[in-house]
Amino acid sequence: MSYFSYVEEKPLSGWLGCGAECNCRRCGSAVRGLNEWYEKEEAEPEAESPKSQPTPGSSPPSPPLSGWNRSGSGLGFYGAGRFGYFSQAPALSPPRLDPYHKLADVHPELARRIIQMATALSRNGNPVTITRLGGRRTFDEQDALYAQGRTRPGNIVTRARAGQSNHNYGLAVDVVPLVNGQPSWNVANAFWQRIGDEGKRAGLNWGGDWQAFQDKPHFELPVGMSVQQCLSIYRQGGLPAVWAEANRRLQNR
Repeated sequence: MSYFSYVEEKPLSGWLGCGAECNCRRCGSAVRGLNEWYEKEEAEPEAESPKSQPTPGSSPPSPPLSGWNRSGSGLGFYGAGRFGYFSQAPALSPPRLDPYHKLADVHPELARRIIQMATALSRNGNPVTITRLGGRRTFDEQDALYAQGRTRPGNIVTRARAGQSNHNYGLAVDVVPLVNGQPSWNVANAFWQRIGDEGKRAGLNWGGDWQAFQDKPHFELPVGMSVQQCLSIYRQGGLPAVWAEANRRLQNR
């Protein structure tokens, strides 16, 4: 049984995160949040949204990224900041995986792989949950997190300033174990290793493998871009441009 998920075409600002234009059941308006846009393929599984006609002199669209992107272009975008993604994923994410609705505003392929990882862990009795700042972060949120343990109370949890983290581009997610229904960072290394191994099986890079600064909750979509490259692209074209380049690299792998 396969399932498909989609985000209807609309401006980027209308669906990144929950807000006035969000259509998840929690907020109510124009686009569905991740846990609400999974539907079973039923009577018309092959139905496609209408594709715009190319303008004279424009290049024909490249083939869609096999398995998840059916936006009508190989990069996953229609126009500036408009989306139409296709994902193969379980119909529902494991309970309590995403209490802060973070998966709705990260790259859809990353969301799919996180759900795949978490589903396998949950089935094996090792549930995980996404942390409050474990999805896409604004630059201000990143700077505030960087200040923790330096100029603000708390422990140092990141070495990345604004623009220097894959979280700023929706390409990383942080998860922690659920112990007795509560998030817990203080678990045995073997528990973290099971989480990391499952994430790698789902096709993610794991921060627990880093040598200089281990970040065991951290998982990234392996698009082959440094954060410096992401920042340069972001400054030129915003998040749609970063994701377009990520799509291109995923397609070419």
